[in-house]
Amino acid sequence: ILLLLLFFTSFSSVLSKFDPYQINGGLVTAIAGPTYVIFATDTRLTDGGYEIKSRSYTSSRLWNALGESTDDALLTDVTSQGTFVASAGCAADCEALKRIVQTELSARSFLGVSNAATLLGQVLYSKRSFPFYSFCVLGGLKGKRGAVYVYDAIGSFEQVAVGCAGTGREMMQH
Repeated sequence: ILLLLLFFTSFSSVLSKFDPYQINGGLVTAIAGPTYVIFATDTRLTDGGYEIKSRSYTSSRLWNALGESTDDALLTDVTSQGTFVASAGCAADCEALKRIVQTELSARSFLGVSNAATLLGQVLYSKRSFPFYSFCVLGGLKGKRGAVYVYDAIGSFEQVAVGCAGTGREMMQH
């Protein structure tokens, strides 16, 4: 009995340490203007601590929702390229989310930034039992006006004038 008790005690300590998420850092923000949307993001990918894995990481941090390739996402005109999503959090979850949203939008007739915002919310909500650890800001032109949407990890979203997500959100918003 003592051996069994020792086995279960050591096994439960291993289970309590399991954490499937890793915060890879990132700060993303977007500003909606009268005829434009401006995105800003950092480019560092960390291990969640002090180790910097990359200083030029943008592939899943800022991406075109329609999957159209852009030579340099940091200098892209949103008016000619459609809707963009900026995401921070776990890099693997951000990449998976990017692939799912781009596939879903390419399979449908794209009707605008509002539809992309709703679709992103639905994709995030569909994973609510084991959510993507991805915090997103979506932006584009709604008619001729800039529109920015912010999301939590389970798909709740709202349209805002200035949106911010990621590790430095609190510092950026004050």
